[in-house]
Amino acid sequence: MEKVSLRIVKAGVTIDVVDVGRGFSQVYQNLVYPPLISHTNENHSAFEKMKIPHNAELWAEPSRYIATKFSSLLTRVNLVRGNDVFLNDEGLGALYDAIHVNWQYPYSVYNALGK
Repeated sequence: MEKVSLRIVKAGVTIDVVDVGRGFSQVYQNLVYPPLISHTNENHSAFEKMKIPHNAELWAEPSRYIATKFSSLLTRVNLVRGNDVFLNDEGLGALYDAIHVNWQYPYSVYNALGK
């Protein structure tokens, strides 16, 4: 949040809300992350150091942290070319980590007639 704070000051704008969005990690493939309270404490501490009005609010959306264990993604494969698979996860970024962090999610393959 330090870089964001510096950019806010440089831009000379007034901020009412700082939304940390989906910045809460979740456990995939036996990776160990700190408990949710650690995220909360770190975000609050960084927010307090920001050069913004004292009445600004900190919003946090820990949706991925909470929902990952209870969610599924169903998507259509548009094209397979060699080892490349082209699909669309509807812009929600649900497969972002699989591509950019190379995390291997558990999966099942279904066709139009069933599994």
